[in-house]
Amino acid sequence: MNTDDLFDDVKKNEEHGFYMLDDKYRKKMNDFYENEYYQHDHALYQHNEYDTVDMAHKNNFYAQKLYIIKKYWGGGGGAYTSEYRSFLDIGCGEGFALQYFYNAGWSVTGVDFSSYGITVHNPSMKKFLLQGDFEKIINELHSQGKTFDFINSDNVLEHLPEPEKFFESVKKVSNDNTMLCVTVPNDFSRIQKLAYENGFIDGAFWVDKETSEHFSYFSVDSLSSLGYAAGYEKLIATAKWPIDFFLLHNRTNYRKDNAVGHDCHIACTLLENSIYDESMDIAVNLFKTLADAGVGREISVYFKMAKGR
Repeated sequence: MNTDDLFDDVKKNEEHGFYMLDDKYRKKMNDFYENEYYQHDHALYQHNEYDTVDMAHKNNFYAQKLYIIKKYWGGGGGAYTSEYRSFLDIGCGEGFALQYFYNAGWSVTGVDFSSYGITVHNPSMKKFLLQGDFEKIINELHSQGKTFDFINSDNVLEHLPEPEKFFESVKKVSNDNTMLCVTVPNDFSRIQKLAYENGFIDGAFWVDKETSEHFSYFSVDSLSSLGYAAGYEKLIATAKWPIDFFLLHNRTNYRKDNAVGHDCHIACTLLENSIYDESMDIAVNLFKTLADAGVGREISVYFKMAKGR
């Protein structure tokens, strides 16, 4: 199969290399966001409780963030001290990251359009939530002279019609020492392309023009380039375990058989948790290698402010 056919509904940003939903669909997506997405509690928030396996996975992910902060702060070498403990979570959702960093002794602030997720899952964190449009809230924080030592944003950038503006916005509440972590889906990845080339999938199923809710699709390189243009330098990139591997086997291909999808998720989560249990250092090195190889269901790029820019 011709891999070029996989990109029929997207166009490439020539400056940074990420893919964008084609213009013929973007108006529909804008209408969806303005009239429906933020008026209802859409896909990002769970209504049910998470089981112990998924909760362990969440906490391991936030533990990875704190480990990388301490290891890479100020260029590494033990420069991190307890005085650097202000945390801003843009798109804080259900509030689990806020809860984790709060428990670790940080002052925390969350930003989200909806209070639903945090009310259901972490109601004690609701007092730290600033609800509304993140750009307006950041401008208000900037006018108050506030900056944050660690700024986090998980699964937000892909929803923004102009992702370039995100980095310019968070720069307003960054200081010389600020670290930033941006997590996005890893779409048009090496594995997805391989699955298409070998007939395991029949198209870019992650680009659903009606309901995907994603405007843009990133790789480590394109996300790093986007950040660099705004004055951020990549420190390290990590990836979550690539559930996409299951696409390459007919008996585990969750696109051909939806019934196996949950089992694939459990398998990945158990394996990832076991690697964290072995050693955080081993886990970070492995997930860094996955990101560097262009595989992994999600990618996280950690940035610092670039000196002299």
